[in-house]
Amino acid sequence: MDVYYTAVHSPADAVPPNVITTTSQNIGNAFKTNFWDRSLGRTVYDPLYPTGVLSQFSLPADTGLPSPNVERLHLGDGTLEAHQQQMPGTSNTPKPFHGYINNYPFFNSLPFGYIADNIDRFTAEGVPIMPVSDPDAQGNVWEAPYPLMKVTAVQKGKDPNDPANQLASVRIVLPVAAEADCQLCHLDQEVCNLSTRTASQACNGEAASFASTDFNVVTASDFPSIPGDTKYQKVLNASKINILRLHDAKHGTELDTRRKIVCASCHYSPALDLAQLGPNDDNGKEQTRHISMSRAMHGHHGQFTDLFPDMPPPGNRSLSTTQDILEKTCYACHPGKRTKCLRGAMGGAGVVCQDCHGNMKEVGDDFSEKLVNNAPGDPNWAANLDWSKRVPWASEPGCQSCHTGDAMSNLANDPNVIPASDGIRLLQAYRTNDPTASPIKAVNRRFAETRDTNGKDHLYRLSKGHGGVMCEGCHGSTHAIWPNPFAASNDNLAAKDLQGHTGVLRECNTCHGNIDLGVTLEGPHGMHPVGSRTWNKKHEKLAERNTSECKSCHGANGQGTELSRTGAQRQWICKDSKGSLCSAKGQVITVPKGTKVGCTQCHSNKINGG
Repeated sequence: MDVYYTAVHSPADAVPPNVITTTSQNIGNAFKTNFWDRSLGRTVYDPLYPTGVLSQFSLPADTGLPSPNVERLHLGDGTLEAHQQQMPGTSNTPKPFHGYINNYPFFNSLPFGYIADNIDRFTAEGVPIMPVSDPDAQGNVWEAPYPLMKVTAVQKGKDPNDPANQLASVRIVLPVAAEADCQLCHLDQEVCNLSTRTASQACNGEAASFASTDFNVVTASDFPSIPGDTKYQKVLNASKINILRLHDAKHGTELDTRRKIVCASCHYSPALDLAQLGPNDDNGKEQTRHISMSRAMHGHHGQFTDLFPDMPPPGNRSLSTTQDILEKTCYACHPGKRTKCLRGAMGGAGVVCQDCHGNMKEVGDDFSEKLVNNAPGDPNWAANLDWSKRVPWASEPGCQSCHTGDAMSNLANDPNVIPASDGIRLLQAYRTNDPTASPIKAVNRRFAETRDTNGKDHLYRLSKGHGGVMCEGCHGSTHAIWPNPFAASNDNLAAKDLQGHTGVLRECNTCHGNIDLGVTLEGPHGMHPVGSRTWNKKHEKLAERNTSECKSCHGANGQGTELSRTGAQRQWICKDSKGSLCSAKGQVITVPKGTKVGCTQCHSNKINGG
């Protein structure tokens, strides 16, 4: 089997609807990027690769940076090979997934790493997509942070354009944003006013005041000489120049004279360590001599709590306070004000960044604390790394940090947690008395991520569940867990395509077809078949033998809980007239979506001996 992707129109989740993103090239009125201009992308990102590697790859328009085959590099013969993904282009040509992973080494050569066994998935890493749509029929372009692609499985070696060769397909989102608003603090208002996109923003230039260091601040009179293809790009670049000049003034560097720089060449970032080599000084990098990118950003800015205030815990904040603090903290650099990165079920329930990750100071308190201005070539630099602390992009909260168990066994009664009103889930992923905001590890592992034989918990995105299916395959991607509260969102389309309605994939026939799965508790998380008439009519004996399992989701008294809510409207057959929804044996009843299913809707309460 081969797997391909093509761009498709967004039916409703766009302004206006029906936009499409086939290319990242600048076409018509659409300025998307200067990545491929003047070899800019190659120059900037070359240090992140081992010496001489990036120069071996061509970078024509719509082609992404090479992504290493880490399985071969770390688990195979040690060869560094890589593949590049392409955008479909204006002709919307199907593009193949170039990667395939069996066993995925996640920084396995470093103390925090591990091997995710038997992942067995096709990969398309580094698709160079931008958050700008193609021009519409009138030549207009739009911000498009949730562009859609259709992923199609095709018979091996066959033409992907021939419907006869297509085995299955699903629409998925490639989320992308360009919303790091450094200009809010690193630029004066007079410069922000020179672009219509930033004129409405409060650019206060406070970074220069807080720095207590004199440097040449960009002013409006400098604007004509600032590089950039549009006024908006020139404003963004002006703030970046201010940052480089401030860095030079404080640390004695000469970054402003170079400018074509990626910060991670000196401040290590696991997210940009594509070959998973760890901090190193190869190819002009200085990562063994400086703190990580996360500590430099989160740790440094987090000390200015008057500018970047801490988020009050759940239950102690209003919606307006929450939004205000988000925009002053996480959303100042991460996509949020316009591009809602918290767009899934948890965001819809009021969970915010700090509830999972902690405040900025905690996020920045990582393994690189003692890696400060090490001498070049210091052979003992690695002794300064504290791997017991956070590792950005690797030490992350999991599902188990809030979903600590089921209705009968969970951590909601722990005195140092913030429980939800259902008495099952938590509203904060770390304990209230933990100054490091370290993710909670569940004792009851019903909803926990994969834990390997070495006792290491894998990231959600690398974890598997029922039948070896990736957790993301049923629940959606990390910050877009199904359902998105906006019913027409692009994120919800995959679930709709697969099971006919939004939300977590819970319809057994999505994967199993119309096969009768019988009466069993071997589904995901120990579930029984959902929407099954066989289960509806014949589950009594199994339930009598497994009362404790029934209670896990349906509650100690069989009353129904959050874990037993129906994901869609259901039709059931009444056993007798004793159910609250039943007036006669054999009656077909309709149960609305969202109903907490208990024992008493269709019959007497067997859990309580009824």
